[in-house]
Amino acid sequence: MEKYSERRTHERFSFCLPCLLCLNEDGVGSDVMELETRDISACGAFLKLHHLNGFSASASVDIIIPPDIIKCTEATGTHISTWGSIVRAEPDGIAVAFMEGCWIAPLDKVEQFIRKKIEWLERQKSLISSNAPLNLRVLPKRIKADDLEKWKMERG
Repeated sequence: MEKYSERRTHERFSFCLPCLLCLNEDGVGSDVMELETRDISACGAFLKLHHLNGFSASASVDIIIPPDIIKCTEATGTHISTWGSIVRAEPDGIAVAFMEGCWIAPLDKVEQFIRKKIEWLERQKSLISSNAPLNLRVLPKRIKADDLEKWKMERG
């Protein structure tokens, strides 16, 4: 009988960690799922999944590591955000190989960033729907509320 040769180069750890998977079709997130990991390594993770609608070659992956898992993580936990390729599908989940590069930050800092990003997106959406001139949309930090109101008044 031939022995199985292990091809993995990084140690895997059996951790059940919360994960957000965003499948990407043509660079646009087509399906977002809250999952959990079965195991994880420096180069990938196996995500528990009972049913996959369609198949996507790439995905963004967000994983939260609670502070009790790794002692050096922040009190609120650590957020890892990366891109990956789905390399295998099995009845109980999918294997995602991480691409080079990831963003690791304390969870509370990520929350602050996301809140600011949502505020900025909402402001941009409002400016676009009001047909505000591009210079008022591009440099929102330099806009005074009076300038925007003046533009709205002139517009009638």
